[in-house]
Amino acid sequence: MSLIRVDQADSILQFIKDKSAELVGIGEVGLDFSPRIMNNAIAGYPDLKLDVEELKKVQRTVLGRHIDLSLQFDLPLNVHSRSAGHHTLDCLRDYGARKVVMHAFDGQIKYANRGVEMGFFFSIPPSIVRSPQKQKLVAAIPLSNLLLETDSPALGPEQGVDNEPDSVVISATEIAKIKNMDVSDVIRQTTENAYKLFPKIKKNSI
Repeated sequence: MSLIRVDQADSILQFIKDKSAELVGIGEVGLDFSPRIMNNAIAGYPDLKLDVEELKKVQRTVLGRHIDLSLQFDLPLNVHSRSAGHHTLDCLRDYGARKVVMHAFDGQIKYANRGVEMGFFFSIPPSIVRSPQKQKLVAAIPLSNLLLETDSPALGPEQGVDNEPDSVVISATEIAKIKNMDVSDVIRQTTENAYKLFPKIKKNSI
């Protein structure tokens, strides 16, 4: 994920407006405050002479504009937040976001619980098998607020090995193990959750 300047976002936002009737959702959008991203952004736009805090403000502004479009066209948001868990949730709250999936959320449980209170969903990648943070996340969040994802080729069950779409079964299996339930029930409920958040998927699959 790279930094998008506010003026550069205009063409993307216009595309969303033009294609809103065809889109299932908007994303990934969000905030990435990880040092690598921030440092690369500063180096990539030396003419802007922005510091880290100003760059964070740019990201919040662009995310806010995506949230506005999601509300205008009733489209769910697929939200990326890296090293910015509570900042992202605060931004979603402040702009009034309603339909949200937090993709591979890496924040603290107390912030995830805040997202659950706002009715947001959290998607779980196969990397859960090697991530204590994801395991704690699944233990804390109700199944009614969970979705499955792969994020392939990243976030696979083995670090450094390309992830595959069929690894989504690994996510379901690990969730079932943590919640002490049958994997078929996890698949059924997360599918229902996906249809609830992305109704156009269900409509197009019938």
